Amino acid sequence: MEEGSRAENLQAQKCRVRLEHLESADAENMTEWNNTRLKRILVDYMLRMSYYDTAEKLAESSNLQDLVDIDVFQEAKKVIDALQNKDAAPALAWCAENKSRLKKSKVYTTV
Repeated sequence: MEEGSRAENLQAQKCRVRLEHLESADAENMTEWNNTRLKRILVDYMLRMSYYDTAEKLAESSNLQDLVDIDVFQEAKKVIDALQNKDAAPALAWCAENKSRLKKSKVYTTV
């Protein structure tokens, strides 16, 4: 339970940082804000195209770690890699860890 609470606190902190970033847009810093936005879009694109290392380096060099979901993609990559190696254990573990969320979204089925 403590692990889940810590993860929730981390996600709440990320949400606060993201909201602060969105609220920081004003006429004086619009160029910088748009530059950050572009980098966030690039990181997201690279993650979706499986350029994980490059995305992580850009996020770190631009101090965007709290504004992007690298951890989510890294977790998904571990599951995908395991499935490609015919190992379902990480996928089943992920399903077990996220059982309540999956039930709420009505995609959970019994294996």
